[in-house]
Amino acid sequence: MASRTVDGDIYTETLAAIDAAGAAGEPLTTPEIADELEMDRRTVYERLSTLAEDGLVETKKVGSGGRVWWRPPETTDPSPIDGERASTRHEYIIEALGDSVCEVDPDGTITYVNDRFRSMLGYEDPVGEHASTFMETDDLHDAGERLESLASSGRNQLTKAEYDLIARDGERIPVENHILVKADADGTFRGTIGVIRDIRQRRESEAKLRRQQDRLVALNNLHAVVRDITEAVLDRSTRPEIEATVCERLADSESYTAAWIAEVDPDENELSPRVEAGDSGYSEEVDISIDPADSTGQGPAGRAARTRRTQVSRDVLADPTFEPWQDQAKEYGFRSCAAIPIVHESSMFGLICVYSERPDAFSEDELRVITQLGEVVGHAIAAAERKRAMMSDEVVEIGYQCRDFLGRFGIDATVEGIVELQQTVPIGDGSYLLYGTAHDGAIEAIERLVEADTATHYESYSVLNTDPSQTQFEVRLSEAPIPSVVSTHGGYIGDARLVDDDLSIQLNVPPGTNINRLTAEMRECYPGIEPITRRQKTREKRTSEQFTSVLESELTDRQLAALEAGYFSGFFEWPRDSSGTEVAASLNISPATFHQHVRTAERKILDQLFNAE
Repeated sequence: MASRTVDGDIYTETLAAIDAAGAAGEPLTTPEIADELEMDRRTVYERLSTLAEDGLVETKKVGSGGRVWWRPPETTDPSPIDGERASTRHEYIIEALGDSVCEVDPDGTITYVNDRFRSMLGYEDPVGEHASTFMETDDLHDAGERLESLASSGRNQLTKAEYDLIARDGERIPVENHILVKADADGTFRGTIGVIRDIRQRRESEAKLRRQQDRLVALNNLHAVVRDITEAVLDRSTRPEIEATVCERLADSESYTAAWIAEVDPDENELSPRVEAGDSGYSEEVDISIDPADSTGQGPAGRAARTRRTQVSRDVLADPTFEPWQDQAKEYGFRSCAAIPIVHESSMFGLICVYSERPDAFSEDELRVITQLGEVVGHAIAAAERKRAMMSDEVVEIGYQCRDFLGRFGIDATVEGIVELQQTVPIGDGSYLLYGTAHDGAIEAIERLVEADTATHYESYSVLNTDPSQTQFEVRLSEAPIPSVVSTHGGYIGDARLVDDDLSIQLNVPPGTNINRLTAEMRECYPGIEPITRRQKTREKRTSEQFTSVLESELTDRQLAALEAGYFSGFFEWPRDSSGTEVAASLNISPATFHQHVRTAERKILDQLFNAE
């Protein structure tokens, strides 16, 4: 049988059900009481048996196996001993409930509370206070109308309600109140007895569960959005098309309200909006700096621009770094924000700023997925820029110079001579090979860079070929900052050389390239580098006839014959259809002579391919 110490509230509930099902002293069967409680008969029978043992209900066997139960009517002149026992028993049951109990008369005045109620609200003795002391006016009004409506039935009724109680210190405490509405037979309202449970912990658990569900829905939705954007941007041929697609897809998703893309304006030291979707107009109303000393540079976007890492504000209305834009956030209904750098290799094309109506959005899982979006968009923009450069007949040639190049790495030496930096080749895993030629002993400059602790990306070098006037070399690099920057802008390096410790670089980029941003990124690679020349020119395109002319003019008859015979006989296939010995025999020359002709011809063709602009 259940313990009344632990489950005292169930017995109070059972007594209330008896009162609600019939008048005082009216016998009721177990099924009648079970129907009132909406419980199974066995459980109700056990409760009733316990209450009968305590004298709180009376019972009598009827028929062969039936039993009736009733509340003993209150006597008008109880003996002092019986009254004391009943009062004590009731107090025990009430305190054993573990919940607050409050009795209210028809006028709304508190007539009884237990210790749990006092402790919950912080009042020493609230008896005699009006219920409005603890409830909002609207809640009290709604409750009054509902209770009087229930009382009009002319019988006691059980009901339940959730609302907030106001503690003495002003804290709002959510509660669930199981209420016995007392009524006379004529429908007169006689007040209530409420068993009140503090549901703060339950509300917190429910809120936590809702947040988890929201995050899961947002994450699933975001995966779909990122896949959709990835497929869409690959079909777009220009940067504006890519950026517009990204913003539109994000703003149209269920998880986000608005999105815009901005680029860094190095002259104004601020973000300049390029495209916006969703709640249009927000980006035009706000100013965002990238200066950490400026109050408008401390928010997520400013931090993301400086660190090139995704930054978030999960509650923009409570985030002190978001204070400059909180009025606009309230107007547009934003509760959280993320700023995602659009990056490719060493270049940053701008930021994607995304806003959500969800507080506490951008969980770790969501953040990881949306950060990948910045990389996808960066790759797509870089590819579009390169395609634009390849299709354009016009190029902008810019000359950059960095004086005292070695000195900027803390190398206290001046090396005379010229070092030509001819080609940088990516070899995977973030590593590169730099090929060049040093004249008149200038290889010392390469040696110093490799030895310097401050030039960490110069890992090692080796000499490929040397003679008294020049040295051909290969340098292994852990990164190639300038080639990476130039490539992401759709350009290429026309010439690069170190002359008497001054670095000069000639770049060719497509018309329309943001030269200010390009220069800013170049300075991030090598502080002190400055543009010194700029001109627009037409890039020569070689036709197949021109290339054939080059072959005929650069190659000897025997070299061209060796190439043609080798090509058409399958010497260059793999596996080979004909060996070098077989091709040489068909040309009536020795194998060694054939291989010498082929290597020389290949070298001349590659010179035309890699050294031509």
